[in-house]
Amino acid sequence: MRTKEDIKRDVTESLYWDTRVDASEVTVEVKDGTVVLGGSVPTYRARYAAEEDARVIRDVKAVRNDIVVRYPTTVTVPTDDEIRDDIRNSLILDPDIDDTDIAVSVDGGWVTLRGSVPTLWQKDLVEDVVLVSRGVLGADNELAVVPTKAAVDQAIADDIVAEFERRFIVDPNDIDVTVADGRVTLDGVVPDWRTRNAVYYAARYTLGVIDVVDNLVVGPL
Repeated sequence: MRTKEDIKRDVTESLYWDTRVDASEVTVEVKDGTVVLGGSVPTYRARYAAEEDARVIRDVKAVRNDIVVRYPTTVTVPTDDEIRDDIRNSLILDPDIDDTDIAVSVDGGWVTLRGSVPTLWQKDLVEDVVLVSRGVLGADNELAVVPTKAAVDQAIADDIVAEFERRFIVDPNDIDVTVADGRVTLDGVVPDWRTRNAVYYAARYTLGVIDVVDNLVVGPL
């Protein structure tokens, strides 16, 4: 049985291994399988990467990311207007994003995204643009997903389960997939975070899905 010290050691070593993360100012605590990340990092992307690293460690059940972004004093931090314009320009240049109905606002380095996109993966893609924008301290993604093509809930559920089978991600009988008005709820137990992520994103990338409620539990089957 792995102890919280084992999990803490693995998370810490993974953070120092990841060249995207300056882990020298990051703290790691573990309680009942939940990893709590604290301290600071020099970029928003590093904050996101640290959470990714913690989530895939064996026996981690959840991650609370309390890391704050502190840009080095040698870095010229752009103004809110400059951050907003940089994000807007990046959205315009991305061929996979229709920015027509996307509004970007920035307050004290914190970005808020409002409006709508046609698919859930495009909502994620817009947030990825924010992730790599200089000066960003955090973001609220309030974009609504408004599919351009109507999809029946049962058809959405069938498509998700079929993708489980094609990828051999997990036995479909181990996961309950329910869909109501395009909102998918996933219930069941998966063996690790890699499987959890594979199941979760199989649902997010399915046509007609506007949101995913992840009730999956990571633990022994």
